[in-house]
Amino acid sequence: MPSQSTDTFAYTNPAFCALMLRGFVEHYMKADKKGVPLPLMLLPLPIALSGDLAETFDGTNSRTGLITWVGRHPEITLDLGRRIEAVTPFSREALLFALSRRILDVNDAGNVELDEAGMKRALRFPTSEPRGRVLSITRALGRWVGEVRSTETVLACLGLNQ
Repeated sequence: MPSQSTDTFAYTNPAFCALMLRGFVEHYMKADKKGVPLPLMLLPLPIALSGDLAETFDGTNSRTGLITWVGRHPEITLDLGRRIEAVTPFSREALLFALSRRILDVNDAGNVELDEAGMKRALRFPTSEPRGRVLSITRALGRWVGEVRSTETVLACLGLNQ
């Protein structure tokens, strides 16, 4: 097994990644109560954990929106599919961890939603810390994606509809 730096290991640990997914789902559901369609659960980790994409969140807020964000930074769409593919094993592990620990659940419609039984409230870290920054990015992305309310539109906006 290839060695990983301590930072890489820490930020790809299933428990921390589950927190990132939880923040994404929580803020997605503020806009769309039906829960997050499963394909969209692959978006938060590669975007938040990628330093160059994370920088595109500078100067944004909860009202920025997905389309405005991508319009300001069209480079986001370059190689995003490859990034998602590379991080999919971590996303899958994090989702399985979150489901097994009752942090997240899958509803009858097949969408991912919060499971309040496993975690009453989200952990918060200062956004001045790297882990707080990553969690902040996943929350913002969740809200923006939830406001679109269409998986197809989100994927097309991010250049993932080929």
